[in-house]
Amino acid sequence: MGVYGFFHDAGALNPVVGPLVYQMPSDGSSVPADQLVYYGAALQSPRVVAKQKDAPGVNQLQVSVADSSPGSGHETTAVTFSDTSDFTGKIAGDPMDLGVEILDGPGGLVPIYVRFRDATMTQGNSVEISIQVLDVAEYDQ
Repeated sequence: MGVYGFFHDAGALNPVVGPLVYQMPSDGSSVPADQLVYYGAALQSPRVVAKQKDAPGVNQLQVSVADSSPGSGHETTAVTFSDTSDFTGKIAGDPMDLGVEILDGPGGLVPIYVRFRDATMTQGNSVEISIQVLDVAEYDQ
């Protein structure tokens, strides 16, 4: 696999490399910081579907939050996903459905609005929280 991933732009020209970076206020206040990323493939590739034994392409692909160091730093509830810039009714820490399949190329990219709310009030870099799409399989179009 490897051609599917996260991008900073709708043209799939700028892949997300490393963690998403958020600039938080230095005064210790906690305001949400939003970022728009896209998931898909920049190049021609087989379609991607949720990996399942019986019927590929039936279950939803999901973007979710991963915590490499649970119990320290930020919790997964610091991240909220939305398919629009309106986060009303979205639950922090919950995964977001992306559809049952994602086609290749910039036209197939799925927009993901990511809201981060810092609850630690600690200055510095935190890299324990990441976003991911798991259990995917590629099939010819």
